[in-house]
Amino acid sequence: MIPSPTDTEALANRINLHTRDAHNKIDTRLSIKMAFVMRHDFIYIDILKTFYLIFQTIESNIDSILISNDDLQSQRTRDILNQFFVNEFRRTDKINQDLSFFKIDTTTLLQDKIDGNLPPRLNEFIQYIEYNVKRDPVTILAYCHVLYLALFAGGKIFKSSFMRNIGFLNNYKTELSQRDLIMNVTNFFQFDDHPQQELKLKLKYKENYDLATRNNLTEQEKLMIIQSSRDIFRYIYN
Repeated sequence: MIPSPTDTEALANRINLHTRDAHNKIDTRLSIKMAFVMRHDFIYIDILKTFYLIFQTIESNIDSILISNDDLQSQRTRDILNQFFVNEFRRTDKINQDLSFFKIDTTTLLQDKIDGNLPPRLNEFIQYIEYNVKRDPVTILAYCHVLYLALFAGGKIFKSSFMRNIGFLNNYKTELSQRDLIMNVTNFFQFDDHPQQELKLKLKYKENYDLATRNNLTEQEKLMIIQSSRDIFRYIYN
């Protein structure tokens, strides 16, 4: 069962509690920023590029943990990930599809990441992820909750906004229908072609996340995950 909002033993609820103020600020900013995104493709492309690098970093670290036998904490984190993280949640390839529509080569982005030629705040955040997960593998679970589940809510807002106001997409000459065009540039936010299946996937993810993290982490590890969750908001949303 998915934990009720008052279940204080659920790690997801504890994360939500400690990031509530940041959530409220984001809701206000998102509606304002949406108006600019709908008018200017460069803003949307910049968002896609940023999150491509973030999710590529997260998912490469997830993959490293999933094949790791280095230490006990890595093994325990691997076992937890195997209980809830599914391939349908992976975003790197999905964002790559969106960027391909705009003729953006992600190999160049990855080289910029290797060379450290990224905007300072993004570069700092990526280095933070790498350092944090290497030091404490369980902190990867913060990203699995905060960023992936945020896409379910944020994705619906983006897709519905595009549907109501195609905006800058009118500048792109294509034989695709309006709906297909929008679907081709919002892969980032899509987890399944069918809304009901997407909802089931979300609910299953949340349920399995709770079951996997409830009794398999120490209190110290949970506190590290909560702090990492707060840092995600500090880096991305401030």
